[in-house]
Amino acid sequence: ATISIIFLVVVGLWSVIRTGSRSNKRLVYLLVGLSLLVVIKYWDMIMINLYARTVDSSMFESGRTEIWHLAYQCLLNTNLIGTGIAGIENGMSVVSNNYLAVHNLFLEILVEFGIIIFVYTITRIYKMFCHIRRSNYSYKHILLATIFILPMIGIVSSKYLLFPDLYVFIASF
Repeated sequence: ATISIIFLVVVGLWSVIRTGSRSNKRLVYLLVGLSLLVVIKYWDMIMINLYARTVDSSMFESGRTEIWHLAYQCLLNTNLIGTGIAGIENGMSVVSNNYLAVHNLFLEILVEFGIIIFVYTITRIYKMFCHIRRSNYSYKHILLATIFILPMIGIVSSKYLLFPDLYVFIASF
């Protein structure tokens, strides 16, 4: 998630530098300079926190991959049709003694809505990507960056599935 945020900020700032007015460019340079000063000042603290975070967990945590495997088993138990809206709790309780959050937006869509809706969702995201890539929008690179980070953020958490903001965000494309 942090890499995604940094990526979007860099793309947004680059967009302002390329196409913005002189005052906007100066503001961006000032903000980048101040940000660098803060990072330099707190470098030791940032590195200690990053190191502690990487030692405590990794992207391929065994707990997370086990949960994903259980979610896959839950999907197989429903014959690839899905558990239904908000049915993942009951579905996961069949394959595990505890309710486990899937922590993956795409896997949760797959388990709750089934293979057909999942394929449709992935196809629509891919079509949005292709449409944006072929377009002549002046803000094209920002839209591409946003589509690019969607899978990264989706793998980190599935809590977005219940937020209407996600659907408004995708519909805005």
